[in-house]
Amino acid sequence: MARHGMRNTRELVEPLRERGITLSESQIYRMVSQNPERISFQLLAALCDVFGVEANEAVHLHGRRCEVQTTEAGRHLRGERRPVR
Repeated sequence: MARHGMRNTRELVEPLRERGITLSESQIYRMVSQNPERISFQLLAALCDVFGVEANEAVHLHGRRCEVQTTEAGRHLRGERRPVR
C-alpha cells in the first residue's frame, strides 16, 4: 500500500468500489491487518488490479498439516479441519 501512496486502509475503499467490490472500512482493515483464512477471487483480482501485480505476487501460501481422526467404525470425526477431497 505504501508503495502506491496509500497511508491507511480507508484509501482502498474507493478503488475497490470502482472495481465492483463493496467492503466497509472495518472489513478492509481486518483483511489488511490480519491473515484472512480466505478471500473471494473477485477481491483478489481487484486488489491485484489496484496494485498492478499478479496473483502470485500478492499471495503467499503456507502449507498446513491436516490430520483426520476416525472412529472405530471408520467414520471421520468432525473437527476444526476436514480432509481435502
